[in-house]
Amino acid sequence: MRITLSSWRVTHSGIAMAIAAASAIAGEPGARGAAHRTATSVFADLVESHRSGASAQSESLLDALSQHPRPVLRAIAERAAEPDRSLDVANAALLMLRRFGAHEDVALGAALHREGADAELQATWIAIATRDSRTLTVLDGLVRTLPGEVQAIAVRTVETVGTPEAAEWLARCAQRVPEVRCEALARLGRMVESKPFPAPEEALAVVRNVIGGIGSEALREAVVAAGRMEDGDSIPHLVAMLAEEDPGLRADAAWALQRITGLKLRERRERWEDWYASELAWWRDQSDQAFDDLQSPEAAERTRALMEISSHRASRDRLASKVIPLLEHEEPETAKLAAWTLRVLRSKCAVGPLIRALDRSDPEVAREAWHALRGITRKDLPEDATRWRAACPG
Repeated sequence: MRITLSSWRVTHSGIAMAIAAASAIAGEPGARGAAHRTATSVFADLVESHRSGASAQSESLLDALSQHPRPVLRAIAERAAEPDRSLDVANAALLMLRRFGAHEDVALGAALHREGADAELQATWIAIATRDSRTLTVLDGLVRTLPGEVQAIAVRTVETVGTPEAAEWLARCAQRVPEVRCEALARLGRMVESKPFPAPEEALAVVRNVIGGIGSEALREAVVAAGRMEDGDSIPHLVAMLAEEDPGLRADAAWALQRITGLKLRERRERWEDWYASELAWWRDQSDQAFDDLQSPEAAERTRALMEISSHRASRDRLASKVIPLLEHEEPETAKLAAWTLRVLRSKCAVGPLIRALDRSDPEVAREAWHALRGITRKDLPEDATRWRAACPG
């Protein structure tokens, strides 16, 4: 199944006129110079150069096409999307959209897709998404109407965007489009794992719903995604899965638990249950006192509280949120120990505050913040706040 041009045609008088003009001049001969040639004649050469792999010539022809009005170029691309047009013509039009397209051309890109041209469409959508942030919104409304193979291309495209908004898009896709649920969850987990920002709550909620029984055909992908995103709220579901008959599911659940907590209790359900019960008891009976002690004027009490907090592994983002303010403590030893605690907790919500701590005048505090950043993000950057801000925007 392929998208047809009629599915995506936009009614606009300027476009209609451009189509008519392009049709009228399609056969006109012209000089080889860009200033004296019609857009359709340049496009015809682009078809041949792209088909033959002459990339330098293709770039020169695209430069020539850039001299023509955008409505004319879009009209050529729409004609190339008609069902009777060849693969080479459609791919050359995708190449043109890759250079000049914007969010309003995303659907046209889908109409240009031909069997065996997945990479061409993906490269085009990635280029458009890089230029135009509205691409995600267009794909959000479009993805459910696309054929399965094109839906998968959309999922792969959004993964490369690599922003929190992209993570939310993948989660919504997993929730709404069953045909690509498994792939969307798998790519969501890998993307968030590789980025310095914490998983958006919308993405975590979708994964938890699948783990809790909604969309069970993607259960193992959701389990692995929960581990990659280090979602502490998935722990009770994952512990329960250690009693499942499926050995693959048990292994995935144990891996996710180890990834979330840093503990190596293997697939021993009873040990995980005992550990989690003790975590819940600490939160119920002792956490408030520990958090109060973080504000104590006594250094010994602050130290004791930080050491106690560092020993817990459930709800690490909540724990980190209590520790982060101490990075700015006037006493360097407290700030240094706070950075070490955040390193142990491995919460990505601490990345921004730790980058700011690199600017502290005390070199030991800055050094401990640097070690924490390297441990949390797995990035090997020098102790330079400017470099870290560039690598971890937002």
